[in-house]
Amino acid sequence: MPETVLFEDPTGEGKPIELEIADVPKDVPDYDARMEHIPTPDPHYVDLGMLYRLAALERVRRDHFTENPLHLALRGHMGTGKDHDLEQFAAVLNMPHYRIPLTGEVRDITLTGSTKLHGDGQGGTESRWE
Repeated sequence: MPETVLFEDPTGEGKPIELEIADVPKDVPDYDARMEHIPTPDPHYVDLGMLYRLAALERVRRDHFTENPLHLALRGHMGTGKDHDLEQFAAVLNMPHYRIPLTGEVRDITLTGSTKLHGDGQGGTESRWE
């Protein structure tokens, strides 16, 4: 039987959320790279309710979008613990965690992609999704 983690709602209003610990299949081509990105639990981490919220999102993903990873962009003031919350959520569930810092220079088109025109060297062009 798979190991599970129980996330309790700190307000006491929501039902507990139970999630199975992630299992990275050994046959994926980038298995070693994924395993290197599983964070170590911080013994001094204090959860102020964010893990429950992240567990709720992960529950929806697992119930409806099993083939997709969970990509999140958390907004908030610098130094409030957004990165550490996500890292600790990944550590608890033994999931790979990749941090991509977003700054004011990162445009939405960089994240979502766009159609660009490419010349063929003979005066013609074609459009490609990047």
